[in-house]
Amino acid sequence: MTVAVVGAGLSGLAAARILARAGAKVTVFEARDRIGGRVRTQALAGHRFEAGAEWVDSDHHRVIRLAEEAGAGLVPQLGRVDWFVTRDGRSEGTPPGTDEAKLREYCRAHSGGTLLDAIRAVAPSPLSAFAMAARVRSDEGLDAEDISTEGFLAGQGVYDGREAGEMSAFRLGAGSSSLCDHLAEGLSDVRLQTHVSSLTYNLRKINLTISSGLETFDHCIVAVPPEHAVRLAASVGMALSRPRVAPVVKAALRFRDPFWEGHGWNGSMLSDGPAQQTWFTQDGGLLMAYVCGREAVRLSGTSSAIEEIVRGLDALWPGAAAAFAEGTFVNWASDPWSMCGFSARRSDPSQDPEGRLAFAGEQFSEWYGFLEGALESAERATDEVIHAAN
Repeated sequence: MTVAVVGAGLSGLAAARILARAGAKVTVFEARDRIGGRVRTQALAGHRFEAGAEWVDSDHHRVIRLAEEAGAGLVPQLGRVDWFVTRDGRSEGTPPGTDEAKLREYCRAHSGGTLLDAIRAVAPSPLSAFAMAARVRSDEGLDAEDISTEGFLAGQGVYDGREAGEMSAFRLGAGSSSLCDHLAEGLSDVRLQTHVSSLTYNLRKINLTISSGLETFDHCIVAVPPEHAVRLAASVGMALSRPRVAPVVKAALRFRDPFWEGHGWNGSMLSDGPAQQTWFTQDGGLLMAYVCGREAVRLSGTSSAIEEIVRGLDALWPGAAAAFAEGTFVNWASDPWSMCGFSARRSDPSQDPEGRLAFAGEQFSEWYGFLEGALESAERATDEVIHAAN
């Protein structure tokens, strides 16, 4: 059995390894010049940081098993967010929380409204409303005013019944890319810088169009981000639902002096400024800024994103600009091979009745938006291919 896997991100590599271990002859096609997709560990001035996927929840058992197998090491998170900061430069301590059960009840009773209106209706204070909206933006990748009450309820399945400590519980000591490197070790045919432009059916086989011509396989798993999955499905007449996606950018910032110490700040923040959410890297050498939604779209279109983020930090924590040394901006929102940070909603994969074509990727999983979802989808897609072959 010959199988093509389109995409060498986490889901594609996981699917390729499962199939190779089952005896298939697997070829992986990747448009980038590297494996990993939206999983990428980089370094700035000798300090490692996660340009893409970073956090592992305590019940993400597939990721935890793979991390243990790869010797990646699970490092507990550094701590909770201690500050919520408004644009006028005031820093506030952690406000009273918003009752999420009441929020869901309100959303069920007020269909057609926005999540921001619902949060404001049930939050005990304006600051609590801001904090809840900022948390939702971080989780969903979209601003609360751009999420409907129905959409919020539809996306709550992965959070219901979970404790706060279960979420974002770990980071990978060897870096998230170590998972992809480990999965790729046993794969003999991974073709980088090879863009698959379309698919066509060839009797009971499937053709892939690449720059050098056509290649034919018994089966194909498409494991690429949402927009490219929709495009490739359409090339064989299949209609995939287009999930709502989260525009995301990240910035890694290095400072010459620890300006935060004079403010009694630990580096963790939710803000309505350009640096929406911040935390330190595992070694404490870099401050990460994570930006989603409308602000991510705006920053992705500028050439001064780093400068704007640093100025925003300096307005809140004076001394940041003077201490700033250098930074790296990671623009997933406009990356041509990703076109987003992650999926904000699940997409249902279409099924080829003859089993020639299957789809993997975090968007096709219950754990959409997570590393866990990438691995989950790989298991389902390979099950479909193996079942069809038998």
